[in-house]
Amino acid sequence: MDWDSLLQQSEDQAFQDGFPQMERDLMQVEQLSLKLRAKASRLDQSNEELAASRLLAQQGVNARRYNRDLLELELQPSHEDVFTEPTTVDEYLQQVHESTVVSAIQEAQRQTDDTFQQFMNDSLQAHWQQAKRRLLDSMLPSGGQGGFSPAAPLTVVGPAATAAQPDLQTAGRKVQLTGRFKGYADVTLQLNEAAVDGRPFDAVAAYTRAACSDQGADDGMSICTCWQLLQSITGVASGGTDGTADLLRGAQEYLERGHVAYMQRAIQAERAQAALGGNPSKLGQVHAFLRVKNQDVSTTLDFDSPTGTDTSWQRIFCCLRSGFSAEALEVAQSSAASTAGRPGGKDFAGHLSEWLRNGGRLPARSAAALAPEVERVLREGRDVRRRPPFWAHRAACHVLLAADRRLADQLQREVQGLFPTIEDYMWFQLVLVRAAPPEALGGDATAAAGVQAATLDGLQQYLQQYPPAHYSHQGKQPLLYSMVLLLSLQLRGHVAFLARDPSTRPYRVDAVHFALALHAAQLLDGPSDGCGGETMDVGAFVHLYAKEFVHTDVRLALEYYIAAARLQGDSRETRGRLLRELLTESQAYGFLLGSGGADGEAGALAAFVPERAARHELIAAIAEECAGAAQTEEAVELFMYAGQPRPALHMLSHQLSDLIEPSLDDAVAAERADAIELRGAAAVAALRGSIEREDVHQLESFAQLKVVRQLLQAHARGEGGTVAQLLMELPMVPLEAGRVAMCSANARTLHPALLDRLPKVLAAAAFALEQQRRQEALRAVVAFAEDLPSHVPTAVFQALNRALQSAPDRVQGIALCLMHLQSNQ
Repeated sequence: MDWDSLLQQSEDQAFQDGFPQMERDLMQVEQLSLKLRAKASRLDQSNEELAASRLLAQQGVNARRYNRDLLELELQPSHEDVFTEPTTVDEYLQQVHESTVVSAIQEAQRQTDDTFQQFMNDSLQAHWQQAKRRLLDSMLPSGGQGGFSPAAPLTVVGPAATAAQPDLQTAGRKVQLTGRFKGYADVTLQLNEAAVDGRPFDAVAAYTRAACSDQGADDGMSICTCWQLLQSITGVASGGTDGTADLLRGAQEYLERGHVAYMQRAIQAERAQAALGGNPSKLGQVHAFLRVKNQDVSTTLDFDSPTGTDTSWQRIFCCLRSGFSAEALEVAQSSAASTAGRPGGKDFAGHLSEWLRNGGRLPARSAAALAPEVERVLREGRDVRRRPPFWAHRAACHVLLAADRRLADQLQREVQGLFPTIEDYMWFQLVLVRAAPPEALGGDATAAAGVQAATLDGLQQYLQQYPPAHYSHQGKQPLLYSMVLLLSLQLRGHVAFLARDPSTRPYRVDAVHFALALHAAQLLDGPSDGCGGETMDVGAFVHLYAKEFVHTDVRLALEYYIAAARLQGDSRETRGRLLRELLTESQAYGFLLGSGGADGEAGALAAFVPERAARHELIAAIAEECAGAAQTEEAVELFMYAGQPRPALHMLSHQLSDLIEPSLDDAVAAERADAIELRGAAAVAALRGSIEREDVHQLESFAQLKVVRQLLQAHARGEGGTVAQLLMELPMVPLEAGRVAMCSANARTLHPALLDRLPKVLAAAAFALEQQRRQEALRAVVAFAEDLPSHVPTAVFQALNRALQSAPDRVQGIALCLMHLQSNQ
C-alpha cells in the first residue's frame, strides 16, 4: 500500500465519523511529528530527573556532589571486559599474549614520544646556550681577554694583558711583549730569515723553547706540554716514505716517556715499598712500580719470590706501556704462560718478537692467526671464579699484537678501568692504529679478512663524536682536548680549537704560532684537517693577528704579514695585497721601503725581498692594487719608490686636473694643487732625458696642465692679456687658421686630464681674444671648437658667440654658432 491510498482511506474515515476537516501535506505532517516527539522527550526526561532527585534526597544523598563525582569517574576495564570468555587454555593464552603485545607497543610509543620531546628540549637548550655564548663572545672588545665566536668569521685578539696572564704592556704607541709572547716574536723573526735564506729551521723546537722558557706558565697542564708533544711528534723521522707512521710513533713515544715519569714519581713517593735499589735497570723500575701498585695484594709477587703471584702479563703490559720493548720480550720469553702456544703455532713470545721486529706491527697472516687466541682469552675472563690474575693485561697484550679494532672494542666493554687516564687510552689506540692497510705489512687480503684493522681515520672520527667538554672536564682543562687532537694527528683541528673555543681564549696567540710551526714543518695539511667539517683559514688567522701591530710596531707587523703571506700561498698577488694593506694602514713608507726611494737605502722590506729588481716589481704590483682601490696618493708614492715615475706622473696629472677649478676659489684645494705640482716635479726630474714617446707625452701633458692652471687663474682675475700670452704656450689651442686641422687631429691623442680642462680653456680664450680684438685667432678657436662637438659644451659656444658679436663680420660668426647649436639639438 502506497502513501496515496493510505491518505485516501484516512480522509474517508474522517468524513464518516464527523471529524473536522484539516488539510496537511506530508512534509507538514513530518515536521509536526518531530516537534511532538521532541516535546514528549523533554517532558519524560525532566520527570525522570525530578523523580531521581526526590529519591536521592529521601536517602540523604547530595545530588549536586553526586553529579560532580559522576563526571570525574574514570571507568577501568575489568578482566571480563578485555577478554572474551575462553573455551580452551590455548585461547586464553592467545588473548593474554595479544593483550601483552598491545600494551608493550603502547608503552613503547609513549616512551618514544617522551624521549623525543626530551631530546628536542635538550637540543633546543644546548643550541640556545651556544647562541648566547657566541653573542657574548662577539660583544667582547679587542682588548682584555678577547675572543671570538666559534661560528663567526675568525676575529683574533691582540696579545693583551689579563689579570692572570700579564703578557703585554703598552707604552704610548710602542708595544712591548713579555713572557713567552716575546719569545714567539723572536722565533718568528728567525723563521722569516731562514725562509728568505732558504736554509732549514726547526720552528717547532724553537717555539717549544720559547713557550717553556716562560716561568709564569699555568699550573698543571700548560701550553708548554702541548709544544713538547708536538716536538715529539715531529721529531721522529726515519727517512722513509710513510710520514704518518713516523708521526704516530712520535706521539706514542711521548706517551711512553710520560708513563716512565709517572712510574718514577710513584716510586719516589713510596720509596720503602718500592725497594728500588741503588742502580736500577729498566726492568727493575717496572718491578719497583708494581710493588707500589700491588701493595694491596696479600701475597708476594713472583719476581720477589718463586711462590708469589704470577705478574708476567702485568709486567709485559707495563713494559710495553713504558716503551721498554726489550724488557717486555725478556719477560715474555722467561714466562711459562707466554711461551705456551698451540700445537703447530707460535707462542706469545714468538708473536711479540715478530711484532717488535716489524716496528710494532704483525703481518696480516700472523695477526689473523692470533685473533682466535684473543677471543679465547676474553671468553676465559668472563668466568670470575676461574680466571687467572691479571688476565685483563693478558687480553690487552694479545689485542695490541692482533691490532683488531673489533677485539679492542670488546676488551674495553668487558674490562673497566684498564685505561684510567686519557693518556693510557690514547696510547692503547695509537698502538692499534695502522698507517697502512694490513696487506701492505706482509701477506694478502685473504689472510687478513677476519681482522678489522684500526685506522687513523677511524680513530679521528670516533674522537670527534664527543664534544670538547667531554675531554676537558667541562672546559676546566681545555688543553686536555688539545692534547687529544695532537695525539690523533688532528693538527689543523688543534689550531682551530685554540683559535675558536671560548674556553681557550687565553691561548689565542699560541694558536697563531702553532699554525706557523705546523706550516714550517709542512704538517698543517697533514693526515686530517680535524675540524669536524668546518673550514679553518689559518692564513687569515695569522693575518688578523698581524694587524694588531700595524699601529704599534710596524716592524713586528711586517714579520707577521710576511708569515701570513706564506700560509696563504706566498704568491705575488697575496704578498702585494697584504703589503698594500700594511703600507696604507701604517703609512710607514720610509721605514718599510727606505728613505731614499728607488735608488736610495732599502727599507725593512729588503730583508724579505733582497733583490732590488724583485723588490721594485713587488712594490709596483702593490701600487697597481692601490690605484685599483682608489688609493691614489699611496699608489703615487709606491710608483716613485719602485722607480716607475711614468704611472706616478700620469696619476698626478689627473689629480692636478681635478683640482684646477676648485683651487680658483678654495685655499685648501690650492694648497693641495701646489703640493701635487711639487710632487710632480720629482717625477718630471726622474723622467727628464727619456726619449720614449710615452714618457715625453706625460712630461708635455703635465707641463701644459700647469700652464692651464695659470691661465684659468688669470682668467678668474680678469687679466685678458695674461691669458692671451699663456695661450701661446698651449700648442693644443690653434690661434691661426692654418693650425686648426692639425690641432683637431692632435686633440684625439690629448692626455685625458688636459681634455677635461679644454672647455674652460676655450671659454677663457674667448674672453681674452675678445678683449684683444683678435678676430682671426677667435675664428680659429671657433673652428677648432666646431671640430670637437662632443668635448665642447653649449655654454662655451655661447661664449664664443658673444665674443664674435663684437667683430665686423659678426653675422658670419653668429651663423656658424647657430648652425652648431642646431646640429647639437
